Amino acid sequence: MKDLLFVVAIATGCCYRATSRTDSCFARRLRDLARLAKHLQDSEQNTKLHRCIEVVRTLLTDGFQPIVWCPYVATAEYVGETLRRGLPDEQVVTITGRMGDDERRIKIDEISAEKQRVLVATDCLSEGVNLQEKFTAGGAAL
Repeated sequence: MKDLLFVVAIATGCCYRATSRTDSCFARRLRDLARLAKHLQDSEQNTKLHRCIEVVRTLLTDGFQPIVWCPYVATAEYVGETLRRGLPDEQVVTITGRMGDDERRIKIDEISAEKQRVLVATDCLSEGVNLQEKFTAGGAAL
C-alpha cells in the first residue's frame, strides 16, 4: 500500500517523504525513470512520431484531412500535442475515451471544415460517429 501511495504521489506531483532506505532507493529509481522518459519525449530519437508528422504534413499538402488512430489515451494525447507543436498553422484535434459522448460530439462539431485539420483519436470514435464529412484520410495508426 505504501508503494502505491508513493507512485500516486509521484504521478500527481505531491510531496512524499521517504521513511526508509528502501523508499529512498525506490524514489531515486522513479526520478531516474521520469528523467529518462522526459528525455525520450523531447528527443529526436522518437523516429516513429517524427515520421508520423512527416506523413501527416504530406497528406495535408496533398489536400487530405487525416485521422491518426492511437491505441492508448496517453499516446493520443502525446501525439496530438506533438502534432499541434509541429503543425502550428493547422487545426489539430485530439479526442479520447476520457471524454464523454456529448463532449466528443461537440468537439467534432466544432472542427472547422474551412481549415486544414488533423484528428488524433482512440477507438472511442471507431463506431457511431460520422467522420467522413470532415476527414478524408484515416489510415495512419500509431
